[in-house]
Amino acid sequence: MSSLEGRFGVWTNVTEAALGHLHEVQGLGFDYLVVRVVHREGSTTVPHSPQSLKQLLFDAKTIGLKVIAWAYVFPNNIQVQIDGIAAALPEGIDHLILDAEDEWHNADTSVVDELFHGIAEATGHRVNLHLSSYCNPDDHNIPVDAMLAHCQSFMPQAYHIGNTPISRIMMRVQDQCVGPASRSLGGQLIPTINAPEMLPQMKNKQFMGVNVWLWHDDPLPPQPLDDKGVQNREALWTPVIQDYTAWRTANPATN
Repeated sequence: MSSLEGRFGVWTNVTEAALGHLHEVQGLGFDYLVVRVVHREGSTTVPHSPQSLKQLLFDAKTIGLKVIAWAYVFPNNIQVQIDGIAAALPEGIDHLILDAEDEWHNADTSVVDELFHGIAEATGHRVNLHLSSYCNPDDHNIPVDAMLAHCQSFMPQAYHIGNTPISRIMMRVQDQCVGPASRSLGGQLIPTINAPEMLPQMKNKQFMGVNVWLWHDDPLPPQPLDDKGVQNREALWTPVIQDYTAWRTANPATN
């Protein structure tokens, strides 16, 4: 399986929004695109936009753009989630990010082990699992260590929200994410950011890579974040991406 070490990715929440734009994604300097593979309908986990995903994977392969997957996960209906994710995960995908948020407050570690190990088994251990969650997991009482025992990396959501200073966000990452990430299977810390002014803060050898949330504006209401996408804001992102890429070339990630 490939590694995400030293690489730079961008998420999409709506697969169709990335179709026809893969050259733009790649041209900005992103190494991979993170696409959603399932969503929840009632208590059932179902494929997310499977036909659009099939086309996107075909298009991405023609230009050599890597695609990895993500799935929002819950601490209930475990077997349904395992089966749904395994069925929806396309062949050739070798990284799967599991997004665990509010629902996991005070969750029992046995539920974590059942779900995360179950997904690994159901996919034939052919994918690297990664954890996406809050950049201050201690404040949410989420069993991050138990999750990371099954994951190659921790991808904390280091989001610039409202008037929160970037320095405070980075302090949360340092105080609450560095330790857990070191205890993951791959020992990797790969923050996800949501604003161009944050990318210079990613020039840190503790970070094995960086993700950006997200490619396009998120159209799904209600939104707790001001999800300003990269698309149509390329003028803001281009110089900081070029600067970060040059720094990463001169300072390759080390594990």
